[in-house]
Amino acid sequence: MLYLKVDFSDLNNLEKTLGPAIEKATKEAARDLSAMTYEHLRENVQSKLHTTTEKYLNSLSIYQDGDVWIINLDAKARWIEDGMEAHSMVEDLLKSKSAKTSKKDGSRYVVIPFQHNVGASKQTPQATDLTNAIKAHMKQQKIPYGKLEKDEQGNVKSGLLHKFNLDKPLKTKQGVGQGSGPIGSPKQGTTGTPFLHGVSVHQYPIPTTGGGVGWKKFIMTFRVASSKHIGTNKWIHPGLTPGYFFEEAYDWALNLLEKEIKPKVIQSILDSTK
Repeated sequence: MLYLKVDFSDLNNLEKTLGPAIEKATKEAARDLSAMTYEHLRENVQSKLHTTTEKYLNSLSIYQDGDVWIINLDAKARWIEDGMEAHSMVEDLLKSKSAKTSKKDGSRYVVIPFQHNVGASKQTPQATDLTNAIKAHMKQQKIPYGKLEKDEQGNVKSGLLHKFNLDKPLKTKQGVGQGSGPIGSPKQGTTGTPFLHGVSVHQYPIPTTGGGVGWKKFIMTFRVASSKHIGTNKWIHPGLTPGYFFEEAYDWALNLLEKEIKPKVIQSILDSTK
């Protein structure tokens, strides 16, 4: 939560004679500074985050409590602001409502879908590399990437349309997004399965906001997280560097206050005396 204390103590000497004008000007300044800081914070988040942008922005709010303006980030997105250490994701993944129990050995498992044809703003640079490899292959095979596929009668095809394995992109270095395996090999998970093995292309009807039905293409890969993976090196989140968006916004707001807001307030008060 970000509190901005707008300090106009240097106007105290004028308060007795210009009280109403000062109160009006400082309240408007606090409102404007809070609104500008909120928009600056949003812009900074949008420019630096990728897959977590929507979650962060949906958790961000600004509201007034008496004479105080508050910019708040809900607890559900605090981990993006504060960062997190590397950890196993298995137990959290198995809390999903779609998790199932194996009849064979009683283990718990959940199928994790990865959609590759999403907007570039929602992808990390590493995910974009995977999408570009898929696009190149589909173009080579004359499979439309974004356009809906239709049959000879002009009807939209439905269900699973294509399935293929890619041994691209290749791992170029050690680091986040490069996966396991040696440099020069296909980017792959800890099991040794390349990220783009099992790519499937689907088309399904989906409800529209107007109550009708539309069609959408999905380019997917699916992986399985299991209780058997607990205690292994599988499904390890590499951790997240703190965003420090609030800290940066606070410094930005103080700078704006001193250089622009306060001089304008003082000038507006002086103008009111003329």
